[in-house]
Parts: sequence; structure tokens; C-alpha cells
Amino acid sequence: MSLRFATLPALRHLPIRSMRRNLPPEWFDHADLPPSLPAALRRWLLLDSSMTSELRRHCRTDISVRLFHQGGGCLLGEEAGLVAARTAAVQVREVALKAGGQAVMAARSVHASARVQTRLALLGTRPLADLLFADGAPRRECRQFALLRPEAAQSALARRITGVAKTAGDDLPGCYWARRTLYRVDGQRLLLTEIFLPALLATLVSDSTYPPNGGSS
Repeated sequence: MSLRFATLPALRHLPIRSMRRNLPPEWFDHADLPPSLPAALRRWLLLDSSMTSELRRHCRTDISVRLFHQGGGCLLGEEAGLVAARTAAVQVREVALKAGGQAVMAARSVHASARVQTRLALLGTRPLADLLFADGAPRRECRQFALLRPEAAQSALARRITGVAKTAGDDLPGCYWARRTLYRVDGQRLLLTEIFLPALLATLVSDSTYPPNGGSS
């Protein structure tokens, strides 16, 4: 499958602190999304319905899940305030969503509930949306957005999935648009971070269909 990397838009409109090295990502609300962000990418970032369903429609193929990790893990620094766990040791699920065998999105879910963990374990390699949207629209407490720099811990998951090496300094291919959403599942907090990978981003910034450059799905 042929791929091309999309040029990341509107970088100059982001707060300057997010451009410094060796800092966690600076998450911001939808009102602070760059005004020059392509409309298609903005629409996806603000999507309220199932991301898996939207990927299936956009990519015109079934969406599979590759499970990278499910079990004990540690909170990232900026996750602690949202998850509100009593300890840094939490339950983590990290997956890649694939269309036609090509990874288009990385996802990391974090929680501190044994009950939620039981339900996640039953998902196996099914998408988290099967749990979140099982009874209609899920309860959502907040949503934030970020342009992940190469130094961000979340970028390591994206690089592991795509096989792209970390870039140095301000080289843009190491950056990823992401959003994170705090849900309530069985009354417990679950933080879901979704990272847009280059294979999908390339189609969104050009408003083209998947896959880019005429690759087969």
C-alpha cells in the first residue's frame, strides 16, 4: 500500500509552549483549535459518534484491531488529574486500528477500575467503541486536543505502530494530531487518547478518499 505523509497544518498557531522540547503535550479545548486547520481534520477531531464506524465508512473496508498491550501500566504525568487514580499503577489498553491491514489510528485507554477492566478483557480484539456505544451515546465529561511532538510519551506508541523512527528537533514527520476524551463507564473514569496516524491524516488534509496515492485497500 502506497503512503504519503501529510504536511501538518497550522503549526504556527499553536501555543509556543507546545513547541518546546522535552515537555509533555499541551492539551487544549476545541475553541483553541487552529483556525487554519483543514475542515475535514477538524470534523474528525470533533466527531461525537463512533470513531470505528467513521473509519469503516471513510476507508470503505472493515476495521481490525491489533492489541499491543492490555493490563497493568503507569499513568503519564498529564493523565493523572483526569483519571484521578489513587496510585500511578493503572490498567492500560493500547491498540492500533487498521484498515486493509494498514494502521490508521493508535488508541490508548487508561482507567483504575477492576469492573471496567473485566469488561475490557471481554472485548479481546474488538474496538473500544463496542463497549462505549453499546447502549447509545456514552457519557463524556471532557475532550481535549494536542499536536504531539516527537518527545511526547504518546508519540512512542504511534512510532511503535507505524515503525517510524523518532525525528530530532523540529522535523515535522514525528508529530501527530491527537485527541483525548474522558468517559464514564459503569460510573468509573476511562480516559481514551486517539492518535491520528499518517495513513489517515494524508487523506483528511487533502479531503481525498482512502487509501492515499491510489494504494489498494
